[in-house]
Amino acid sequence: MGACSIYYRVYRRQQARARFLRQVERVESQNQPRIICHIITPAPIATPAIQEPPPPTYQEVVAATQYEDG
Repeated sequence: MGACSIYYRVYRRQQARARFLRQVERVESQNQPRIICHIITPAPIATPAIQEPPPPTYQEVVAATQYEDG
């Protein structure tokens, strides 16, 4: 008896939740114009791109190693 009532309660709760979500969906679809693609990607945040310095050229590497060697 106890287990059956728990299952029944969970079932009723899921049904009520599904009904509520359908109502919310219906209201939203009435408020918004039809969007073909319902997945809306957020706008990219305008952050300055971190510019990495270019890798040193061969001559710069040779000059640096010669400088280190003395």
